[in-house]
Amino acid sequence: MEYFAALPAEQLAAELQSKIDAYYQWLLTSGRLSRWRIAYDTYYGQRGQHNSSYVTAGGDKGELSFLMSNEYRNLLQHLLVLAFQSRPSIETVAINRDSTSKAQSYLAKGIIEYYRRDGKVDDNTLQGTEIALIMDVGWVFNEWDTMLGQEIASDPETGELVRQGDLSSRARTPLDVVIDITKPQGNQRDWIMVKDPKNKFDLAAQYPELGEDLTSIQRDHTRDAIYRFGDQMDFDMGMNSPDVDVWTFFHRRSPALPEGRMFQFVTPKLHLFDGPIPYRKLPGNRICPTEQILSALGYSNGNDLLGLQDVMDALISSAVTNMTAASGNTIWTKPSPNFDYEEIAKGMSLIEADEKPEVLIMNRLPPEWLALANFVIGRLEAISGINSVARGNLGGKDLSGTAMALLQSMAIQFNNGLIRAVNRAIEESGNDIIQLTQDFASEPRLGMIVGAQNRYMMKKYAGKDVAQIQRVYCRQSNPMKDTTAGKMQLLDKYMSVPGMITDPSQITEVLETGSLDSTTDPGRNILLSIDEENEALMRGEVPPVVFTDNHPQHLSRHGKIFASPEDRQDPGLIQRSRAHFDQHMQAWRETPPDILAALGIPPYPGPPPMPPGAGPQGPGPG
Repeated sequence: MEYFAALPAEQLAAELQSKIDAYYQWLLTSGRLSRWRIAYDTYYGQRGQHNSSYVTAGGDKGELSFLMSNEYRNLLQHLLVLAFQSRPSIETVAINRDSTSKAQSYLAKGIIEYYRRDGKVDDNTLQGTEIALIMDVGWVFNEWDTMLGQEIASDPETGELVRQGDLSSRARTPLDVVIDITKPQGNQRDWIMVKDPKNKFDLAAQYPELGEDLTSIQRDHTRDAIYRFGDQMDFDMGMNSPDVDVWTFFHRRSPALPEGRMFQFVTPKLHLFDGPIPYRKLPGNRICPTEQILSALGYSNGNDLLGLQDVMDALISSAVTNMTAASGNTIWTKPSPNFDYEEIAKGMSLIEADEKPEVLIMNRLPPEWLALANFVIGRLEAISGINSVARGNLGGKDLSGTAMALLQSMAIQFNNGLIRAVNRAIEESGNDIIQLTQDFASEPRLGMIVGAQNRYMMKKYAGKDVAQIQRVYCRQSNPMKDTTAGKMQLLDKYMSVPGMITDPSQITEVLETGSLDSTTDPGRNILLSIDEENEALMRGEVPPVVFTDNHPQHLSRHGKIFASPEDRQDPGLIQRSRAHFDQHMQAWRETPPDILAALGIPPYPGPPPMPPGAGPQGPGPG
């Protein structure tokens, strides 16, 4: 028997199409597809007759009112905020510790930040996480697109312009990504297939030999109605979308396929590309809130909120129906010939009757309704791990900043699995960026790179400039520090330190924005400046020294360069550092004491000045 991934193109296309059909059929029969559709509709405020945007009339005569209170979306949005409220830092690891590798590490971090920001990698990670919360798993694909980038030359044979190429990032749902569902774990993959919508006329221009076949493809609207959600459902209502689904199959390098394989097709009869896989690893970074044991797909905690959302919708709808249908006053009285109900309609203020009429209040909600509603909301918050403090609802309680910070940090820790999955996706995207740059960015290109002290600058780079980088790691900060309550607690600590808060506007900024930058920036910028000098020393430069430098602080932090044993064996670094140390000592010694005092710099620790007349008086006794 021959391995399916090694089959000829015609047979491989048919085999891949059968795997796509089997995957979709499994989603349908396993119940995941229906659950995803319910979760999708609920997330966007539509659940049967309940809608969060307006009140829907129901019943035989429109006597019922249906309304949705979308707690489900609110809680998932808070989970997204928790997962992305702090931007994890990226650390790059070079092959060795020489000055060239260190310089490349700083450049690599700048390139990663550039693509995370301008290449929309972080935006797609956010969208992939949102997809995962709704549909158990989300994907972020980072690939190299030869159609992007600046034009650099023209093909001598075809005359077409050749571009530099650039990184292309996109988020995908589990309906767009087919994997081997027989694997017991989602990260165990030999192959993966991803679906991308492409304009068939663009494809016909790109592949003229297949132009007529490509432009004649028509969408299968019956299949779309089953496997597509929301606005994507296209029933050919005069739109005639030109998009067709292009499938790309990737197989990793393995003993059965030493070069791997990349195969792109539209239908089993229309193939666009067939060749070795151009990437070091399989594309596709998986985001999964929690793993489901013995399953290639994950499980979202949002699934456990859907039933409670149904109960909440029923409670809200019953209350709205009761309040609106019975909102008018109903008057009850015993039968009496002396009571004229028509006079009440005229608005009489004087009524003569044998019995006093009584107003029946029929739209009053029982206390059990409120108790059940509060119980459901409490269960929703408990299951999702988003407490009332995280939602901004204190319930009338007067909590201290420390208590609120603790409660909010507990919400973060409860959802640590989601945060860990996001960090792993960011880490893998960083590795994708470096590897794609190393392997494909042969021509120099300009990028907006963040430099020292978080200043941006245009810098030219190519793959060879980061050739020494081997791995990228992601580091998460303390969760309590990333909450507003935690920052308020830190502000209380800062206010107790003399000289830490010098301007009332610093307190105002923390209260209004939750940012501690105004209290930490001055000292942090000084440290960043010293770190910038350390980087210059490692690059082979000797940075200048000015009299306003806090020389003891500079000398202490410069000394940390040699904390690594490898740096101690670099004679050039030792020589440059000693020259820079001598410059600091000279500037410190020559600066007048009154200027040092004004700058808050301690005096130079030289020998004390000699009192008048205490100098040498001539040769002493032998």
